[in-house]
This record gives sequence, C-alpha cells and structure tokens, in this order.
Amino acid sequence: MGAGHSSLEGGPDFLTAADTKDALTNPFNELQVMEGHQDIVRKLCYIDGTRFASAGDDGCILIWDFVQGCHIGTLDGHTLPVRDMVITNGKTLFSASSDRTVRIWNLETFTCEKVLTGHTGAVTCLAQLGDSTIVSGANDRALFVWSADGEMQSRVERQEDEMLRDLLVLPRRIIVTCSANSRLILAYNVSSGRHHTLAADSHREDVYCLCNVNDRYFASGSMDGTVMSV
Repeated sequence: MGAGHSSLEGGPDFLTAADTKDALTNPFNELQVMEGHQDIVRKLCYIDGTRFASAGDDGCILIWDFVQGCHIGTLDGHTLPVRDMVITNGKTLFSASSDRTVRIWNLETFTCEKVLTGHTGAVTCLAQLGDSTIVSGANDRALFVWSADGEMQSRVERQEDEMLRDLLVLPRRIIVTCSANSRLILAYNVSSGRHHTLAADSHREDVYCLCNVNDRYFASGSMDGTVMSV
C-alpha cells in the first residue's frame, strides 16, 4: 500500500515561482496522491476531521489519514466491487457490494462485525434512515431496513425496474428511489409500505441520480441533461 505524497515534491522543472506560490495558497490544488487500490475507485466517504474511506472495484475499503497522507487500515471481506458506504456515529461503517451483502465494520479495530444477507441482487445503495437504522437497496426490487446491530426490521417491495440507480431519505421515514430505464421517481413510506410517484414524466430520459437539498426538497439528475428540484 503506497503512502500519499505531496504533488509539490519533485515537480516539473518548468514550474515558475508564480506557479509554486499559487499551488501553496490555492486550497483547491491537488495536495495529496494516495495509492493503494488495485482497480477503479468508485466511492469516497467522510469519517471525521482527519479520516475518510475509499472503495471500488477491487472489493477493498481503505481507510486514510488525510493529515498524514497515508493509508491506516483496510476493510477486507467483500468478494465483488463495493458500491456504497455509510458511516454511523463515527465508529461504524456499513458497506454495500455487488456480492449481494451488506457488511458492518468497526472503524477502531478495522474488523467486520456482521455480514447482512437477504438481497438476491447486487446491493447498490445505502442511506441512513434514522439515528439507528440503515436502508439498503439492490437490483432485486427490495429495500431492507436494518437496525444498528444488523437486524432486519422491515422489507419494502419496489415497484420500478430492478436496476436501482440511487436512493435518498426524506423525513417521516420516506425513501425516494430512481431506477434504470425509467423517468419515474418513486417515494416509499417505510411505516405503511405504500408508495407514490413524484414528478411523473418531468424528465425526458432516465433519472440517474438523486440528492437531498434540505428536509423538504431534493434534486434529480437525468440522462437528458437536466436537473430538477422536487
């Protein structure tokens, strides 16, 4: 596992004094290059003021110390790409994988505490539903709600295409989803199991991603090149 190194060290000879000064004062310049993954990195996740996690197609989750610019731990157990991660309480990491499992990791010992099974397709999305619950979505038309210790609390059947693109959580235990081959955005009430369609046919092509704006609104991005606030 390679440690990070400053992009200013051993830089090209053609850098001018002005370039160097700008690199030192512009906080948006590249500061660290951290190496360690063996394949595409697809997900980054904030842990705290000094640490973050990275994951991707090699199935490994690497924990990094940003201040020191080095790799400090590896969460190894998934057998296929890691698709999503969620941090709870700063000490626990939930990971979702194409191997159809969700894993719970201890960020102090870097060990897997539990493997959550039940999905029959690649688990693509995770979100924190409340202070102590996590929702997982997969390419199997199922949404599972898990307790903090990994016990399944409920299951919600999705109505749209199996290929789940994204999900987010709204107040009152509402889960919003978008799927492949669909312009629809659906909202599911975890408590009642009911669902309804939001902003039907607003996008001209498939909805690709979702993002919370605040407690009342969210944004959706589509393959048609538009972003809408819902």
